[in-house]
Amino acid sequence: MRLDRWLKATRLFKSRSGAKGACESGRVKIGRNRAKPSSPLGVGDTLSITRRGRITFYEVLGLTTRSLPAAKARELYLEKEVVEKKGSELMRLIERAERQNIPWDRKGRPTKKERRIIQKIKGR
Repeated sequence: MRLDRWLKATRLFKSRSGAKGACESGRVKIGRNRAKPSSPLGVGDTLSITRRGRITFYEVLGLTTRSLPAAKARELYLEKEVVEKKGSELMRLIERAERQNIPWDRKGRPTKKERRIIQKIKGR
């Protein structure tokens, strides 16, 4: 099932276009990977959604393509944890893990900024 349809059906986003925009801007992830709006979603997947400086983790418990009443929509996911973005030790660990999985968009030599990030990850 498409991720953007599921996000709309479960009422995590008001509209499908809002869910699509969040996916395209990298605020929605399946596991540790950035998710596209058309990414396949299955039962048992873990989502993380970043909103207003908070990361919320969800576990997918069920699938549907139709919008449901709010009470039934909440049965399709389990909200695991909310992490404040600023200053949290857990948030620093999450950011560090994400930086290690950055796929470089460029080919060839890294820029000065990219070299500094690489040095920081390697602990130099």
